[in-house]
Amino acid sequence: MMQGQPKSTIQNYYDQCISKARQYLESRYPLETCNKDDRDYPVNLTNNSWVVWKIKVKNDLHPLTYLIAVPDTFPDNLPKIYLSKKDYSDISPIPHVDSNRFVCTRDENMVAFNEDKSGEAIETLLDIATQEIINKGVRKENIEDLTDEFLAYWNEGAEFKVLSLINPGDESEILKIVRFAKDFLISKNILVLSEEEAQKWLSPFKIEIDSSSTQYALYIPLENPIQPPCANIDYYRMIEAAGKEHLSAFIKNFGHRNSNLFIFFSFPLKGERILAGWKQIRPKKVAGFRTGKVPLNIEFVNSTMKKIQIVRIDKGRLFRRGGIGIEPSLSDKALAIIGCGSLGGSLAMSLSKTGISKFLLIDKESMEIENVARHECGFLEAGNKTTKSAAMKNRLITHFPHIDCQDYHNDILDLLKKEESLLNSFDLVIVAIANMSVERRLNTLLRQGLITSPLLYLWLEPYGVAGQMLFIHPEKGGCYQCCLENDGEFRYSVAKSNEELYKRETGCQSTFIQYSNLDMEHFVIVACKNIITFLRDLPHSTILHTWLGDLALFKSLGYEISDEWFADSSYSIHKRIIEENQNCKICQNL
Repeated sequence: MMQGQPKSTIQNYYDQCISKARQYLESRYPLETCNKDDRDYPVNLTNNSWVVWKIKVKNDLHPLTYLIAVPDTFPDNLPKIYLSKKDYSDISPIPHVDSNRFVCTRDENMVAFNEDKSGEAIETLLDIATQEIINKGVRKENIEDLTDEFLAYWNEGAEFKVLSLINPGDESEILKIVRFAKDFLISKNILVLSEEEAQKWLSPFKIEIDSSSTQYALYIPLENPIQPPCANIDYYRMIEAAGKEHLSAFIKNFGHRNSNLFIFFSFPLKGERILAGWKQIRPKKVAGFRTGKVPLNIEFVNSTMKKIQIVRIDKGRLFRRGGIGIEPSLSDKALAIIGCGSLGGSLAMSLSKTGISKFLLIDKESMEIENVARHECGFLEAGNKTTKSAAMKNRLITHFPHIDCQDYHNDILDLLKKEESLLNSFDLVIVAIANMSVERRLNTLLRQGLITSPLLYLWLEPYGVAGQMLFIHPEKGGCYQCCLENDGEFRYSVAKSNEELYKRETGCQSTFIQYSNLDMEHFVIVACKNIITFLRDLPHSTILHTWLGDLALFKSLGYEISDEWFADSSYSIHKRIIEENQNCKICQNL
């Protein structure tokens, strides 16, 4: 704030809250301001947006001196509570107190203060810090919590950061630490099974690996959780306790290598494995032993351990953060998407975020300026005349480098002329091209047995009044042709036929269907949920799902709803089984 400038209304409010909280606490505890030159001032408070109070709390188990750091936006943002240096030295290590002496009382994202009783709220946090954290920690009543906080403890003392593509398992393995040619993300190294795996993951970012700097590492899975802090001998005993197989792997690699060793380990915690590691620097000499004659356990104890912080970027870890993890039924599924326009591109991106990681993308068109408003890709790709299939492939693999994605810039029928079985290795073929002739030909090829994977046709009707999802079983039920009237109109359309619904820009441009990006995204969410359901358990017949959009808006634009749908509600989903139509020449000629 510039000198002489009046304070804002909100700043005056915050100042009053802080003043009231101080008055309340001063009436109950010895309290003084803690300045930056005080030895107890928290080192990680690096800006001027905090006022820090030093407060003494009587406690039968151990009298305590706290530092209360109050933000200048209090009470909308919570204060932080720290221990004095002496108290921290006397009682650490205990759970929920880090090396900065910060006492973790509550997740600030889960708490809101009563602004009328902000002083009382701070007192409540002090009580929690004293009774629930400090006293229980001193009495060792919450010692198991140290295991839950293992990574926080480990990473505090880490000297290196390494990315990891390893999903820790139950077997010992020899891994590789591969070095990048330049810094990427937060590291210059990645833990992998092979250099090829590292290079594939980095390829979307145009980063090469430095093969000459690759180092070997040993991975050992431990059976039991670790409670820090631990000394070298504790880790050696853990390796011994892990079993003969893991101990033998350790002896082989640590005992027989002349160089320093990288060791990574994991242990089970709450249904997953915690991964950490260190660099073991061998001692040049051990007092009382000749070089090369030091017993392994003694050499290990006299080694220097430099902790390594692991930043897991493997698919399993990332998707656990995104929900319940990757469903086993989806992890190995492969999708072909014919048509990478606004609908197909959006489907590809959304489906990749479910954990599906094998795609074939097919589209004969390139990105154009007029595509930008509704497409996943934009002016960058349009300006470079990037093909839609290549543009979407690049979007997928730069978002998820683990994805296996092929792309073809070609007409699907031309591709099938050259390779009839192109689509048959995929669990589902999604058709999102809005080209009836091609859609009918694909349907015929399916019914003739040349395409053996099920087809899912998707399209939006004008103004997003509806979205159609037609699943064609390769062998049972009706087909795409069964859903068409004699004049070629889709018999289950929500919008009544009207030529004015199909637009064409001036200058004999191609015809297009108007719908907004919001309409499309709403439909994509519904479609993706159906696709996931299909992949879990393929339907046993041909099925049509119709999603109804904003019917009222469509009517307000002067257009009509088909009689079948007139009484239905907006944003509802309707399912029907499609049986063979006696007038369908394709089904009748089989």
